[in-house]
Formats: sequence, structure tokens, C-alpha cells
Amino acid sequence: MIEMWRKILVLLGPNRKSLPLLLLMFLLLSAFELISLGLLLPFINYAVYGSFQIQSVTMLAELNQYILAIESPVFVMGLVVLIVFFLKFVGTLGVTAFITQFAQNQRRCLGSEFMKKYLAMDYLRYLSKRDSDGVYEVQIATTDYFTALQIGLKFLSEAITLAFLMIMLMSVNPILTLVLFFTLLVVNGLYAYFTK
Repeated sequence: MIEMWRKILVLLGPNRKSLPLLLLMFLLLSAFELISLGLLLPFINYAVYGSFQIQSVTMLAELNQYILAIESPVFVMGLVVLIVFFLKFVGTLGVTAFITQFAQNQRRCLGSEFMKKYLAMDYLRYLSKRDSDGVYEVQIATTDYFTALQIGLKFLSEAITLAFLMIMLMSVNPILTLVLFFTLLVVNGLYAYFTK
């Protein structure tokens, strides 16, 4: 995995300057993910206990009093949750579009560079190859690069979201979070072992 990232960074060349912007977009999207999940808790709590107050989080007591002072708290909280989920949806679409566009631009640049090298070969070597083979090889190489870059960036995005979620869950209940994490790790390891 590390070797793949090294190769991708080498192939990115000067365009790796776009990666910090992409990382910032991932962080913002992860924050919206956590906020949207965090706003669902008061709804679940309202359904179970009839109050927006989350029993284990005492610092939300002032927020609970403010929400209950509103004439229709369920509508207001629903509207806030809807807006946050809409922003998360738009952000997800934007990040996915940015990843796809970035990877496609990298594919185009790499394909152009490969074609220039192919056309700049010495004449005898150029004659020994069929034109369709060279174009096909360039197409396959750039498609593999495009796919690897797209999957790698999506993996990075999901890993950042998972890290934020783990940190949030660790602050609430560390033991349950560790049990859940190790259970998922074992299931993932068994899946990887048996699917080889």
C-alpha cells in the first residue's frame, strides 16, 4: 500500500500541490458526517425519553432548554438535521466529482506524456511495434493509474471519517469502541484470509 502511494506521488509530479486542498475537503466532509450523526442522537433520545437532553452528556443541558423553549422543537431540529444532511450530500457529491476530475486530469496528462515518449522512439523500434499496441498499452496503463488514484483518494477520505468517528466514540465509551474496533478487525482479517 505504501509502495502504491509512493508511485502515485511520483506520477503526480507538480500536481501533488492539489493534495492539501483535497485533504482539507476530506476533513470538512468528515466534520459534516460527525455533525449529522450527532444531530440524530437527540431525535432518538426524544423518541425514547421524551426529551432532547442526552442523559450522558450534561453540557447539552443549555442547548436542551433553548430547544424546548421553541414552539415546535421537533420541526426546528428536523430542519437543522435536514440542512446538515443536505450539506453533507452536496459535499460528498463535490468531493467525489473533484476526485474524479482530478484523477481524470492526471490520466490525461500521463497519457499525453506516454504518447509523446512512444512517438519519440527511435525509428527502428517504432517500426517493430504496431501502432494499435502502443495506444492500447498507454490506454491500459493510464486507466489503471486513474483507478488506483481514485480508489486511493476515496480510501483516504473514508479513513479520515473513520478516524474522527473512532475518536468521538472513544470519548463517549472507550471500552465499547475498542471491542467494536477489534471485532471489526477480526472479521475483516477473516474475510481477507478466506477470500485469498
